[in-house]
Amino acid sequence: MGFTKTLARWIVDLRFDDLPKAVVPWTKAAVTDYFAVALAGCPAEGMKIVRKHVWSQYATGIHAIIGDTAQMSAEGATLFNGTLAHWEEYDDATFGMAGHPSVVIMPALFAACEVQPVTGKEFIAAYVAGVEVCAKLGRLITPQTIKLGYHPTAIIGTLGAAAAVGKVWKFDAATMENALGLAFKIFPSNFHTQAGVVAVLQMMREDGVKGDDVESVRCLTNHMTQHSLWNDNPQTGLEGKLSLHYCLAAALTDGQLEVEQFYESRAQDPKIRALFKRITLEPHPSMAG
Repeated sequence: MGFTKTLARWIVDLRFDDLPKAVVPWTKAAVTDYFAVALAGCPAEGMKIVRKHVWSQYATGIHAIIGDTAQMSAEGATLFNGTLAHWEEYDDATFGMAGHPSVVIMPALFAACEVQPVTGKEFIAAYVAGVEVCAKLGRLITPQTIKLGYHPTAIIGTLGAAAAVGKVWKFDAATMENALGLAFKIFPSNFHTQAGVVAVLQMMREDGVKGDDVESVRCLTNHMTQHSLWNDNPQTGLEGKLSLHYCLAAALTDGQLEVEQFYESRAQDPKIRALFKRITLEPHPSMAG
């Protein structure tokens, strides 16, 4: 049994009755601490910039924003609330993770609970599952990751959040395994390439589109894409990871975007490179923040 499958099974099988009694007051303290440090960050000038950015990039929805009467989509609310709770660098930490578990788990968990109400015991079990995942994985990759300049909160936090949300939504073992697998993004490339690649592969799968048939690809993007994915003529696989032109061209050529598409040999493939000139990026009118 693989590591991810074993971890998914452990999360699914975890029960509130299995938890030590001391866990309950510690979880309540963590919730109180999360909201307290988030409220402490509300007056910060920097959070006004974050708020403007989130409102320009994400849709409105049913999810609460801490310290605000507005509501956002799950993605927007989770991003904002998580940033808010981490803003003063006052949030809780665990040595196993060598990072901050609640600031990544709580925003996702509360957003999940706004969609599907749960009991207090279910909430606690889900939170514990998320923290344990962060701590267990943290022991495997730290301090090496810190020495290399990576922040464990960002690396491991996505997995802890996925575990907590999957737990509270009662995922079975197979679905939980998929959730953990997706928590480091779908494709091994920059975050802002993901949506475009999904759209391209969907068209290939559902509409029979092939790379050789494509005359042009017009991408309407947010302003961050213009700054982060500027390279329209990458020469290496690494440069390709930061190029929307490359990611779309490779996906259209190979019908997938996996590690193999970023080998140096693929970066020089004539078919992929020929597609670069047919791909254009421009700001979406409603996301020109």
